Amino acid sequence: LTDKVVAQHIYKMNDSKIEKIGDVVALGSKTFLAIELDDKKGADSQKYIQWIDLNTNQSRRLLNLATSGFTYSQKAEGLAYSKKSKRIFIINDNDF
Repeated sequence: LTDKVVAQHIYKMNDSKIEKIGDVVALGSKTFLAIELDDKKGADSQKYIQWIDLNTNQSRRLLNLATSGFTYSQKAEGLAYSKKSKRIFIINDNDF
């Protein structure tokens, strides 16, 4: 590990309804997953898992948490990925 900055990137959100990033996790040195969120609740809210590739400067939405059955999508604030099982794990903050 080093304490010097290796790279810095700007994350541009293309949807004006998205207000913040819940979390970002690296899949490799140039690919990432991010949670994009608005502050609304329910099926009309915008809670996306976004795939980002810095090699091609492309991104795409993989999943809308609000419409996919993720009950606690209001506070999806953590993200992890298992290379072994190829699963995405979403951590919820219930403010308890």
